Amino acid sequence: FCSQIKKEIRMSNKADITNEKLFLTSDSGTVIYELYGNKLRRRVDFSGHEILLQNINGVTFIRNKNTIKVTVKNIKGDESSVVIHTYLDWDSSSG
Repeated sequence: FCSQIKKEIRMSNKADITNEKLFLTSDSGTVIYELYGNKLRRRVDFSGHEILLQNINGVTFIRNKNTIKVTVKNIKGDESSVVIHTYLDWDSSSG
C-alpha cells in the first residue's frame, strides 16, 4: 500500500484533501483514496472500487505544502503512518 500511494502522490500534479478524502490529480485523471465502511478504497475518476486495506477503523490525510501524511487506524486501535514528499510545487501547478 505504501509503495503504491507514494508512487501515485509523486506522479500527481495536484493533491487536495476534502471531506477526509485524498484527491490526486494527474494527466491521466483523478485518483481518490477514501474510507469505505471498514476498508480503504481507491477510485479513478469517481468510478471503480479497488480495496487497498481492510479492517480499518479510520484514516486521516494531512497535507503540508508538498507533503502528505497518511495515518491509518485499524479495528484494534493500532495506528500506522507514512509521510510522502514530492518535488513538485503543488501550490503553483496549474494541473
